[in-house]
Amino acid sequence: MTINNIFFLIIFIFFKIYSTQEIITNSNTKYSDGFGSQFHEIISTIIYAELNNKKFVYTPFKEMDHNYKEDSDFISKKEWLTNFTGNFELTQHKFNKTNKRTEFFNENIEKCSKSESLKKIKKIFRANKNIKNYFSNKAAGESSETDQSNPAFAPSTCKTSTDRQGGVYPEHVEGAGYSPNTNPRDKARSVLATENKNFNIAIHVRRPNSHDTRTEGTDLPNKFYLNIINNLRNLYKAENLLFHIFSQGDIKNFKVFESKDTILHLDESIEDTFCSMVFADMLIVGPSSFSYVAGILSENLVYYIPFVLLNPLPHWKSVEKF
Repeated sequence: MTINNIFFLIIFIFFKIYSTQEIITNSNTKYSDGFGSQFHEIISTIIYAELNNKKFVYTPFKEMDHNYKEDSDFISKKEWLTNFTGNFELTQHKFNKTNKRTEFFNENIEKCSKSESLKKIKKIFRANKNIKNYFSNKAAGESSETDQSNPAFAPSTCKTSTDRQGGVYPEHVEGAGYSPNTNPRDKARSVLATENKNFNIAIHVRRPNSHDTRTEGTDLPNKFYLNIINNLRNLYKAENLLFHIFSQGDIKNFKVFESKDTILHLDESIEDTFCSMVFADMLIVGPSSFSYVAGILSENLVYYIPFVLLNPLPHWKSVEKF
């Protein structure tokens, strides 16, 4: 067999493998899970495809729970948030109902966390966002002109989506480059802390709402989270800590968190909340798919509250080990 024949044989074999590669997509059935659960499934399916020699094609969101204000742009904003449309090939035909791949992610957590697909997903997610838009430049303890009633309990000073460059949810924000730490677990410092005065810590305090079908994890008392905050104050004394409590409900139920180094974010948009969690210098992952996926995308320090349904990534630290 000549060299040319061998060359063409190799090309034929590769073409044969590629042309017969199974194509899979994320679930395209209509279901009412929230953003965190659906995004987790999409991420898991992409990584599953890579690790099992399959081709992934993307099926955009169809329905989603937690649209409390009946926003007609609710789904399109979630497409902006993931930034997958235009960055992954779209499905061209109808698939049968697919099995959820989150179980695969959970059972192969180390391989998934080191996959090339996850690196790509992180890069795509950041490509249309500017992390400078998500945290205030105020130092911890500085009063706000908008908080005359209780200057000790700082209100949310994060920029809202309507303040952002180029419109509410631009397709691309110029200059939205991202420079994560080379080793965030050792340096414990991100771009946010370098450019701002604060070391921003996002804490997801999951609380029940009328759309929840699962209440597990919503009953952790405020005292539990306050203990985490106090432990972090002692553990990171050298940092100018600023805690961001992300939750929902009546402000009177969060009085225990009142402090000059704490900002309360109640009932803010999914887009602002999720991005703030991802870009924070430190994230405390609550018992929820929403903050769990934010932790997957984070390039900084992540602590987690042990949750029976979801396994932590290898480099995450448990709040039980303070």
